[in-house]
Amino acid sequence: PSYLVGNNLASHCKWGNYWEGLYLMKSNDCNLWTNPIKIIDRDWGLRNNCCCFDSQPSLTYDSNTGIYYLYCRNNPDLQVRKLQVFRTNNIDNWSNNAVEINIDIDIYIYTAHIFKYKDKFVAVVRYYFDTAKYTYDNHQIGILISNDGINFTVFKECFIDNYIYEIHGDITQGHNIINNELKIYFL
Repeated sequence: PSYLVGNNLASHCKWGNYWEGLYLMKSNDCNLWTNPIKIIDRDWGLRNNCCCFDSQPSLTYDSNTGIYYLYCRNNPDLQVRKLQVFRTNNIDNWSNNAVEINIDIDIYIYTAHIFKYKDKFVAVVRYYFDTAKYTYDNHQIGILISNDGINFTVFKECFIDNYIYEIHGDITQGHNIINNELKIYFL
């Protein structure tokens, strides 16, 4: 967010100095932050045939393997949005090792919030089926499950009935485990 970098965004580009990829900032107290360090270059990942680097990132850590998973959007064609994942065992050191996420149905992902719950990767996705009807009121919210963080199956296809929320970005605001029960928070 721009407020974390002191609103130092160049007037000619809404991303200022930080449009060259994806940056990491760290904090122990959510008050004081480190300077941004580029971890993913805008030229990395699967080829975007229609547009530019597109992130919509979701970062999760697998404590069983010691691997970080950084999920980002990929645009193989106009209005076709898929997911790719970068993996590393050192959050400060990433490489261009992206692979496409496999899903057992053909959907286009607008946003994804992915995390580990027990021994599974859980993805809350905002998605659509038809690129010709790419509008906010055509999106659905679903839940995907994976054993390995790469191959996902649909757990719940339409998680929220009559979902219409015109927002650019992820509607998932986080998750928590309370009394061994998973809680997911939405806008």
